[in-house]
Parts: sequence; C-alpha cells; structure tokens
Amino acid sequence: MAIRRAHRKSRHGCTNCKQRRVKCDETRPYCQNCTRRNNTCVYVTPVRVLSEPIASAEAGTSIGCLPIKPEPAVLPYSSWASLTPS
Repeated sequence: MAIRRAHRKSRHGCTNCKQRRVKCDETRPYCQNCTRRNNTCVYVTPVRVLSEPIASAEAGTSIGCLPIKPEPAVLPYSSWASLTPS
C-alpha cells in the first residue's frame, strides 16, 4: 500500500476550482487555474456563524435547543382495570 504525502487543503478557493474539484492556489485577484483556462475567477467570502454567548447557552436559549417536555405519566398494567367503566 502506498504512503500518502501530507498536503495543505485549499479552504478559500475560487468558485471555478470548487466546481471542478481541483486545488485552488488562492492567489488574488485571479488564481493560476482560472488564468490558464481563461476563466473569470470569483472568490466568495465565507459566511461566519457567530457563537452564542455562554450565559444564554446555559439558560437553554441557544439556537437549536428546545424546551424539554415532561413525559406523560404511564400507569402500571394493574391499574388499567380501575379505568374501565363498570
């Protein structure tokens, strides 16, 4: 089995390189791949997700948290007989 060499991943590549699934050298304003292929080179600024403050996360108000609903009480089988009408 061949040993893989370590390589750096392109995190902020241009849209053309991402669509072609090739490594972008991320040079601005035009990467080498787009220059060679005579393509327009467009970089999209990544959207950063802001984290919630610790105080609100502890209070349970962070995004994606739902209030916990209490489970309905489950009656034991022996008490079912008392629920049926006589």
